[in-house]
Amino acid sequence: LKGRKLGEFSGGQQTKILLIKLLLMKPELLLLDEPTNNLDIHTVEWLEDYMKDYPGAVIFVSHDRFFLDQVVDKVYEINDGVMKCYSGNYSAYRKQKLKDIKSQKKAYEKQQQEIKRLNELIEKFKHKPTKASFARSRKTMLNRMELIEKPKEEMAHIFTGPIEPNHPGSKWVIEAEHLKIGYEEALFELSIRIRRGQKIGIIGDNGVGKSTLLKTFGGIIEPLEGSFAMGSHIDMGYFDQDSAALESDKKVVEHYHDLFPGLSEKEVRHNLGAYLFTGPDVNKRVSDLSGGERARLVLCELLGSRPNLMILDEPTNHMDISAKETLESAFRAYSGTLVFVSHDRYFVSEVADAIMVIGQDEVMYYPFGYKHYIERKRRGQGQEMLAMIQAEDQAMIAGLKAVPKPESHRLREIGTEEGHVDWKLRLEEEPMEEAKTLVETLAEYVENASTLEEYEDWKIKLEKAWDSWTKTCLNWYDMWLEMLG
Repeated sequence: LKGRKLGEFSGGQQTKILLIKLLLMKPELLLLDEPTNNLDIHTVEWLEDYMKDYPGAVIFVSHDRFFLDQVVDKVYEINDGVMKCYSGNYSAYRKQKLKDIKSQKKAYEKQQQEIKRLNELIEKFKHKPTKASFARSRKTMLNRMELIEKPKEEMAHIFTGPIEPNHPGSKWVIEAEHLKIGYEEALFELSIRIRRGQKIGIIGDNGVGKSTLLKTFGGIIEPLEGSFAMGSHIDMGYFDQDSAALESDKKVVEHYHDLFPGLSEKEVRHNLGAYLFTGPDVNKRVSDLSGGERARLVLCELLGSRPNLMILDEPTNHMDISAKETLESAFRAYSGTLVFVSHDRYFVSEVADAIMVIGQDEVMYYPFGYKHYIERKRRGQGQEMLAMIQAEDQAMIAGLKAVPKPESHRLREIGTEEGHVDWKLRLEEEPMEEAKTLVETLAEYVENASTLEEYEDWKIKLEKAWDSWTKTCLNWYDMWLEMLG
């Protein structure tokens, strides 16, 4: 590698080299513009740990929300030419901004009521000689009033109802056994069952075969060896960067209407508006859209067709935060099965309920979400391999309750000691399910909140419930590892 020219390295590798060069210089001030772009998750996690202890000052420009949450202690937002400082990380900034919007909205509404009252007084008394001076004083007061600007609504759209597939499809969506993935040579092998309604986020370093796995699941390339079966009545929506390279001279509204001719123009505009195509945006030519806008349009089309399985490769590439938050909301509302690759850890943590980690020559599976996975890694003191189960055992997890008694021998013979562990495992499931139900209920309240005040209150309760669910999940998982022996 030392003998290679810089131009021969990939974009991600070049970013690493430039970062290493800067960090070795150890300047008192580091200015970094989107430092996590093109970096794999492993490298970003290393950069986070390094930045936390960096002795100098660092100023980032970044759309990587998870990175900002881990590293920064101040956030400066530039909006309409005005810069405002918020203390804390990204999540703290979001909370404070919502509070500021709520406060400004109350002040604006109160002032508008006062303006209305003064105008009514002026109109009532301006023609009465005995009250004319009073009316003039009210008008002077009104003219000198410093107007409070109406707060702008957040750009992101939050889906309040479910996005349901046209039909559910079979219980098991994908079943694979000793499936070898690759082109001429196998990159890795896995056995897995994916259950209807699961949302699995796939993470791993660049070049390990994440996209190759999705192409195999999507039927674009054939597996090298092993068995692979798609469930019955499965309608698949597939998205990759080629899908986002959409070209058309039609306007956005015409393009979408041609795909869904049964919709009225009002319904078409409503659907496009839900994915942030509003006002003049709907009259843009498709070919004139940015890469992120085209991707958003294609995903709007896919969700509009209501498949029961969606396979997505880096769906949020080149999107701004509002677009990402909109898609996070849409995918949470989607009740079908979702298998996706993403380097955006915040997106993964918001959407996935299980994690598949693809490494060199092996695949590991974690049966809960990304936040649980990170917590488990911390508890394991960096030994992340102990925090996961090989994907080959994932079918056992997915079907723990569903496996009929006579078929238990196909998984493994359970002796007296293991039977006791299994009994304890089922006891751990009860509080875990209760905690999960509470999280799901509170999440609905958050999404359906009609005011910012309600949103904040439910969000605080949701975070506490999430922490409780994390603890019960990890207790269950420890017991499961004990059962595996």
